[in-house]
Amino acid sequence: MVVSHRTGHDQPPTEGLISAQYWTSIADPGLRLALYDTERLGEAGQDRYRRPADWATDAAGDAGATDAPGDAVYECGQLCPGALVAPEQTGFLYLIRLRVDPAAEAEWNRWYNEEHVPCLAAVTGVVCARRFRARQPDAGGRNYLAAYHLISPEIPSGGEWKGASDSAWSRRMKPHHQPGKILTMFARADPESRF
Repeated sequence: MVVSHRTGHDQPPTEGLISAQYWTSIADPGLRLALYDTERLGEAGQDRYRRPADWATDAAGDAGATDAPGDAVYECGQLCPGALVAPEQTGFLYLIRLRVDPAAEAEWNRWYNEEHVPCLAAVTGVVCARRFRARQPDAGGRNYLAAYHLISPEIPSGGEWKGASDSAWSRRMKPHHQPGKILTMFARADPESRF
């Protein structure tokens, strides 16, 4: 998958493209995102898609999670659930970018794959839940990304979502998230306008 935050007109990868979706941040309409599902990593084709990302942040990010705004690209391999493609029938995308304490990373990945993503995927209104690891971290060192395709932007603030992420294992793993986690809610943008 290629996640591209662009300030100008964006062209999707030309080879191996499975789907292309365009999104605009609800909190900051100037923050736009293109999400490309590709057959394999490296399909983006040009060096500009392979440099570390320098994403702009959103008001929902942790304190201190500020990156320089501008063009940024994140090329990621899907970890969970596997080779699932972004669904077309959703209007909202909740994107979480973070890094984790390397000392706890092995167990944290097991928790995220075996419990966290499946539990959140089962929440009413979640159409698709996927997680990724970037080929290169962004400017803030964040190398993990979770993408939740939703029918409503209110789902992550609801009781069912909060209950699904409040297990004993979750409470043990969440303290291993490093400072600088960024959470952004996007709404579907017109695919004809792109950016």
